[in-house]
Amino acid sequence: MNNTNLIKLLRSLDRDEFRRFKKFLQSPYYNSNPLVLKLYEVLKPFYPDFDSLKMTKERIFRRLFAGKKYHDGRMRNLISDLKILTEEYLTDLELKKNKFEKKKVLNQAYAHRNLFSFFEKTTKHLIDELEALPYKDIHVYNNEMWLKYEYFFHPQTDKYKKPIFTIEDVMEDMDRFFVLGKWQFGSEIKNRERIFANNVKPQFLDISMSATDAFKKENPIFNLYENIFLLHDAEKNEQTYEIGKRQLEKFNDKISRDDGMNVLLNLRNYAIGKINKGLTAFHRELLALYKLGLELDLILDNNKIKEADFTNIVSMGSLEHEFAWTKNFIEEYEKYLDDNVREDAKILGLAILYFHSKNYEAAMDQVGQHQFSNPVYQISTKTLLVRVWFEQFFEDNDQYDFLLSQLEAFEKLIRRNNYLATEKKEVYINFILAIKKLADLVYRKETREEIDKKMYRYLENSKRMISKKWFEEKIDQIKNHHTSK
Repeated sequence: MNNTNLIKLLRSLDRDEFRRFKKFLQSPYYNSNPLVLKLYEVLKPFYPDFDSLKMTKERIFRRLFAGKKYHDGRMRNLISDLKILTEEYLTDLELKKNKFEKKKVLNQAYAHRNLFSFFEKTTKHLIDELEALPYKDIHVYNNEMWLKYEYFFHPQTDKYKKPIFTIEDVMEDMDRFFVLGKWQFGSEIKNRERIFANNVKPQFLDISMSATDAFKKENPIFNLYENIFLLHDAEKNEQTYEIGKRQLEKFNDKISRDDGMNVLLNLRNYAIGKINKGLTAFHRELLALYKLGLELDLILDNNKIKEADFTNIVSMGSLEHEFAWTKNFIEEYEKYLDDNVREDAKILGLAILYFHSKNYEAAMDQVGQHQFSNPVYQISTKTLLVRVWFEQFFEDNDQYDFLLSQLEAFEKLIRRNNYLATEKKEVYINFILAIKKLADLVYRKETREEIDKKMYRYLENSKRMISKKWFEEKIDQIKNHHTSK
């Protein structure tokens, strides 16, 4: 029963939550079946992994019903009962964390039980609480709209005297919600068009554009999301990218953290898109965006950093030769990585740092002494080693045969890989073929002019490839090396 829904739910509880769950199950208000509590006690020693071979339904049944013949239906019912109570416990935990939602639920109880004076007073308090927030986002507008709606259409609200909230108030909040949602969701649709084949044109954008001006003065989030949407307009994206960066820095304390993270993500996607098209100048732009995100506390999510962000930051910092800053980042932020990727990400990050600071032996020592569990890290490590081997070949051309054999092995690995999408494979294959060609020109001792002409022509034709900035630097280094001779 290791992969039952019950076990998946129990794994989501932290140690303190799992311990307190016992008290929840001991409460006769929630649970009147002592066997459910007993099932919890039987499962308790297996927390938090719940992956023991002893965790079979038959073994657990024998612990619960000593001397009784196994009955699958009875066991399934007991598991289902504990699952339902686990879901109730999770709901209770969330309401305890979110006091506003808890008050909303209580207010609905007032509304349904003819406690109108309580309902009216609490509705006003909830609206006041929303108005006092330092920002207004789509969730705030949504909450205000529905709170006012439920109040206005409550049977006991006197709509002909002066209700505390009018239908006009409901409409104004709905307009704000609608316009902001169009920009926010429309931007996500545009993002998905780059990944998937669907091409959906968001409706009513003209209305949203004309209505946005009315709301920009009162809330900068409308400006930010309008700019994010326009990042997908080829004629306006450069201008809106620059505006978006300035606005995020200027208005970060006036928007919600979720919105700040979303705006930053879209700006990063724009910079990454430029890098993928071969515009290596955007490495510094991307690093600047990550630094801004760290400064504004927009990178960590639930006190965690995504491994892709961690590796990207290390790569950009190393590419831009900000080695001291990058090393400090690794040391400070590795603790925020998930446990299952922390060691892989840290080792690869240090290897990248050592490589770009030309400490090739240290880079090889890092990855050579570590067994990477993640296939993505295995490919990233191989890419790094290929570059190290090219550097060694550049210093000693007798390493040519070794370099060629490693490149061919790497190419086979990429072509046979089932995890990488076709487009992703292409950038790796282009990288391998480019190194092969450059190594061949160097090994045959072609002139500086020939290397320059053939390699830049090749780069123009091969379109996208990984590590393009490093590769261009190698061509320049080889040209200068020939010149100095």
